[in-house]
Amino acid sequence: MMTLLLIFIFLLSLENLLLPALIGAETFFIVPLFAVAMIVYGENVRTRLVQALLFLLIEEYFSGAAIGSFVVPFLLVAGIYIWLNLFLDIGSGLRESSSLMSILGGIFTLLLLVYLYSALFIFFRSSYDILLAWAELKILVGASILQLSGWATAFLILFKYMLKK
Repeated sequence: MMTLLLIFIFLLSLENLLLPALIGAETFFIVPLFAVAMIVYGENVRTRLVQALLFLLIEEYFSGAAIGSFVVPFLLVAGIYIWLNLFLDIGSGLRESSSLMSILGGIFTLLLLVYLYSALFIFFRSSYDILLAWAELKILVGASILQLSGWATAFLILFKYMLKK
């Protein structure tokens, strides 16, 4: 828990202080990707879910977002992942195997879940206008595919190899 808290504090300061100062104000989705990676690669899903929710509440507070704007899309994405994991057993295949297909599958799973999170985040922020949300999501995917792929790879390495117990 302490290691995850220290990593979260670093990512929070990176996303809200350092990157906006260096690159400019934009949405990075680093902390939500970290929370999704906690769910995907965590051994105890309930504990990781509570930790991720606390981290996202802190992220909402420090970013100045409305209460629930990060948590509600995350709960929906986590619920979909947990439900799919019950039937398809995605998590154990991603955590246990070290093959190239497992690594690429892990990156793809993280990207898919974070883009689902992004779609829900944009949809709830755009006053439930599905066409406006779709247009913004297309722009986000085009502009951030390399950035989010890099962060997904970094979190995969972090959770799969460095924080594995």
